[in-house]
Amino acid sequence: PLSHDIVDEYEWIVDDSPSNVFSASTTWEALRPKQEIQDWHDVVWFKASIPKHAFTMWTANYDR
Repeated sequence: PLSHDIVDEYEWIVDDSPSNVFSASTTWEALRPKQEIQDWHDVVWFKASIPKHAFTMWTANYDR
């Protein structure tokens, strides 16, 4: 343990940029790989889709 007279600090590094503030959105953008929108996205993800069916179709399109 640190003594009481020493300030305990952290440094958050995302994409080689140090910061003293944690940002979930910045971390998410760094961890999530960006891809182009697929031509089949509107067949799988549309407003009236059933989530179970959309997920199955999504995994089928990736040959999983």
